[in-house]
Amino acid sequence: MTTRRLRRPLLTLFAVLMAAAVTAPAADALTVTSAPARIDREPGVRLEAWVTRPRTTTPLPLVVLVGSWNGQSWLDLLAARTLASRGYVVVTYATRGAPGSGGVNSIAGPPDLADASAVIDWALARTPADPARIGIGGASYGAGLALLAAAHDPRIRAVSALSGWGDLVASMYPGETRNAAIGLIMRDTANDEGRTDAAFNATWRTFLGGTDLPGFLRLMKERSPVTYVDALNARGTAVHLANTWNETAFPPDQIIDFYSRLTGPRRLELRPGEHISAETPARFGLNNDVWTGVMRWFDRTLKSGEPARGGSGIWLRARSSSGMRPAETYAAWSDVSTRETTFALDADTRGRGQITRAQPDRDWRMRVDPGPDPALTVGIPIVSHFAESYGFSPPFTLARLVSRRRNAVWVGDPLTERMQIRGAPRVRLTITPSATRVTAIVHLLAVGRDGRAYYIDHQPRTFRGVQPGEPISLDLALRSTAYDVHAGHRLMLAVSTYDLMYYLDTNPGGSPIHFGGGPDHPASLTLPQR
Repeated sequence: MTTRRLRRPLLTLFAVLMAAAVTAPAADALTVTSAPARIDREPGVRLEAWVTRPRTTTPLPLVVLVGSWNGQSWLDLLAARTLASRGYVVVTYATRGAPGSGGVNSIAGPPDLADASAVIDWALARTPADPARIGIGGASYGAGLALLAAAHDPRIRAVSALSGWGDLVASMYPGETRNAAIGLIMRDTANDEGRTDAAFNATWRTFLGGTDLPGFLRLMKERSPVTYVDALNARGTAVHLANTWNETAFPPDQIIDFYSRLTGPRRLELRPGEHISAETPARFGLNNDVWTGVMRWFDRTLKSGEPARGGSGIWLRARSSSGMRPAETYAAWSDVSTRETTFALDADTRGRGQITRAQPDRDWRMRVDPGPDPALTVGIPIVSHFAESYGFSPPFTLARLVSRRRNAVWVGDPLTERMQIRGAPRVRLTITPSATRVTAIVHLLAVGRDGRAYYIDHQPRTFRGVQPGEPISLDLALRSTAYDVHAGHRLMLAVSTYDLMYYLDTNPGGSPIHFGGGPDHPASLTLPQR
């Protein structure tokens, strides 16, 4: 028997063992059972699923957990058992095109949304699920699909979306720059493990090749929950969102914007970490504050027969060079920062940049020769910031190793007191390209006394169809963040011209870029603070 033929029975055996796993239940936890299921769709298409429920015939709230990108239905089985023990019917399923399920993936297209509703139909017909108390949730792809399903199916009262997207346009095309990392990861994992439809493959080729970006962005808008936010608001759907600050796939601002457009019961949680890093322990049956938040959200919004009640608010934990900071709560995103400080960017005649309080009294100019610099990168997608979810310090580089030939660099004096950055830093610069396209990746770092430069934030920006030799005004908001810079540390701003995460829009070789500022066109760094 080949390895491929062995994989299915071995995975099924593993799932059964997971279903039988014994954990230490709460004193009032219910005894639950888990059983595999097949949910028929159109001819030739079955969805692989697991049903986990208490041993009772009493009507219970239903929660559907949508599988992650190419994830099998048993991946969330231990998390489902924890939730079910609190008095829920829980159905986990693998989306079409994923291993175990039939059909082809259409990137949260109409067939995928119809599947989510069909899973609800199936559960209502075969379990003691209460049709008046239905919730849906998921992580990553499952989170985005859960939000879209809730916008299209009026039976869904509550959603919990972890590491998900509100806006795929902002996620895939930040600063008009193609997010190559997530694009290639999704394409390659889909082709390796799952099945995608022809439209998916054709669309991905236009994105990666840059041949029809408007068409690609139209499709991404159709697959974005923010496009359907009015439907969620009209029904008062309760929405719980939990993301991380250093998401490779779905950066924080797009989910913050989506949250800010909601008017019903809603909660936003933002933590240090990477894509799906914070919720991973739940898949091993380990409760943490993320999964506890999910269960509490469904308890508040589904346990009662009354209209969904979940409250509203923002919960966040900031980052620092010494690890995760204590939790903070806010009523609205506008409350997160209360003031801002603007620094001037200056450079001496040798091109050495400084972050200062005083505005320069003369024009200055820096030349950068585009190219990679291993000492200054966004990091390894999905990997570099993963450990931050568990209290570890952020990744760092050594300030002295950052190339002044490949990057424009400014460094400030040691801070006399702690600075609590909250929100989106903003950078203003003048860029003079020597080609018709230019990409700048702006990094904000904090340099400790030992020379370690900890990564705080970044954002790319690409200009197309520009005139070589003509100055361009860069006014760029970086990603929203929460970072405490310790007293004695120095701010460092660096603009790179190449990064693997954005290599699809790399600068043409042999085309120097000049950065500048002065009294008539000031260059600055503005930091929102708590």
